[in-house]
Amino acid sequence: MQSDMPQPWYKMTKLEWAVVIGIALGLVAILLPAVRRARDTARRTQSRNNLKNLGLALYNYHDAYSVFPPGGTMMSDGQGHYGWFTRLKPFLEASPYYAMIDFDRAWDDRVNRHLFQITPMSARRPGVAEFATKDGFVLTHYSGNPSVLHRNSSVTVRNFQLGTNHGWILGEVVGNFEPWGSPFNWRDADDPLNRGIDSYGGWNGGAHFVMGDGSVRFVSNEITESVSEAFNGGLPTPSPESTDRPEYNWKYWTNNKVPPVESIPLDDLEWDGLVLTIFNHHDGVPRTAMIQSRGKGSLRNPRLEDLQRIVEECPDVRILFTRIDVDEHSSSLLTQLPQLNVLSASTVSVTPEVLANLKQMNHLEELIIGELDPDDRSELQSHLPGVLIDVKSEPRSIRSER
Repeated sequence: MQSDMPQPWYKMTKLEWAVVIGIALGLVAILLPAVRRARDTARRTQSRNNLKNLGLALYNYHDAYSVFPPGGTMMSDGQGHYGWFTRLKPFLEASPYYAMIDFDRAWDDRVNRHLFQITPMSARRPGVAEFATKDGFVLTHYSGNPSVLHRNSSVTVRNFQLGTNHGWILGEVVGNFEPWGSPFNWRDADDPLNRGIDSYGGWNGGAHFVMGDGSVRFVSNEITESVSEAFNGGLPTPSPESTDRPEYNWKYWTNNKVPPVESIPLDDLEWDGLVLTIFNHHDGVPRTAMIQSRGKGSLRNPRLEDLQRIVEECPDVRILFTRIDVDEHSSSLLTQLPQLNVLSASTVSVTPEVLANLKQMNHLEELIIGELDPDDRSELQSHLPGVLIDVKSEPRSIRSER
């Protein structure tokens, strides 16, 4: 029995199929380089825009302080404190996080580290796979001229003896990237461009640099001398001690790996003028929680029911920042955070009930308190000998006597 279905009037031969497939592959081969070139151009444009923003921030900083930011500030023990990128943050994209940095501590201290696990918009060069260290610190793909940005540097535009348009401040680098918060983000400029992972460069044809006048220039690989010889603006050579930087040998996370932390806060929960921001670790356990007022116009401080919500939202939190008063009721709630290592609060009521509750917090290592009477501090320390008591400001009564 014959089928009533209409039969195709023509069937393509194998040779014809091969011709069609060959034409398609030829078109793909022709179009792919154009697509790659367009993508490469877009990435270069984005990186150039990043450097323009950094150049503008450098000059705004110079206008405010009559000097470029130090490449890195050092603490009294020689440990790195903060780098040039951190100092530029208020002059870059709007962000509330700069005001939250505790500048009495190093950038990678546990109370600051979550703020350096967030990606600044101008920090990264598009197309680079490495984006964070294994510790979660987000990288920058730009580095500083050691003649301008070094240990405790204080360079001004007057130091560019050959003119600011003949000297550079920042540039793209090939590899061995530093976290954007690093206080040692500069490198030697004694090699030509794109000569290994320690050199300046990043593109096949050359690299972008921020010049001393804030402009951005693309420098070709065709220059045969070192970067410092080619255009250093007549800057004086800093001492070897000033440009010395430790070798960290950072281990990196790349784009094809699961990041150790979210590049933005995991959650941003708002209720009645307050915001709870939770910063997440790669194993899914919230490590840092921060409760604060929404905007400058909100004057409400956290209440007991707010702390209850923190306990419910992140019971395994390790570090908690809140402006709550630690009294009998709030300290009882805090005992429900069994992993808590660091607590930042407004005040602590030093009563037997509060002391008993704090003693139950077996993992508590540090109390950061806004105001505390010296006698109460001594009493608190005597009952919590293994806990560091850090008072951030003196009581008003003491300040008024001075």
